Amino acid sequence: MEIYSTEEQQEQAIIGFLQRYWIALVAVIIIVIAASVGWFLYQDHQNNTALQASTAFEAIMKSSSDDKVVQLQSFIDKYPNAKSYPYMARMVLAKLFVNNNKYQQAADALSVVAQKADEPLRSLAMLRLARVQLALKKDQAALATLNGITGKPYKGSVEALKGDVYVAKGNIGEARDAYQQAIADGDGSDPSLQLKLDNLAGE
Repeated sequence: MEIYSTEEQQEQAIIGFLQRYWIALVAVIIIVIAASVGWFLYQDHQNNTALQASTAFEAIMKSSSDDKVVQLQSFIDKYPNAKSYPYMARMVLAKLFVNNNKYQQAADALSVVAQKADEPLRSLAMLRLARVQLALKKDQAALATLNGITGKPYKGSVEALKGDVYVAKGNIGEARDAYQQAIADGDGSDPSLQLKLDNLAGE
């Protein structure tokens, strides 16, 4: 590396460097500025979209209209990337489907949330999906879904639902173990668990 002995030589070297590479330097500066501006514009757009989605979602939830299913589906189509709002819309949509015994449609809606949402919404969606799968008599699928739940707050609920699945499968011993674990995980606060366990006593 060349060593410059005087400040004048150093100054001339800097000037020479800038003369040779000024176009590249300007291009880099422009790219950096453009990227920064683009990022801020994107973030601003995302925030505005989320705000619009929040307002629209709240309006749907307050609506007493009979076509709420249609409204939610339109909302999901319009705001597919508005943070967690399309996932929450699918959760509500699934509940409406269940209320109308449309379990497969409910499973389809919940599956999207279970696959793409972040915690804790993901675990909640998986728990509800497992319930729907049990209603569809897809016992193995329900167990697989329950085994994939990682959210600790749902540990007791997972074990309780596993007990229900094992009962449906006729695996009484495993059902008993699951209910006992659910009681331990949930501090025994759900009286229905003890009732289910008592009902297995004669099995």
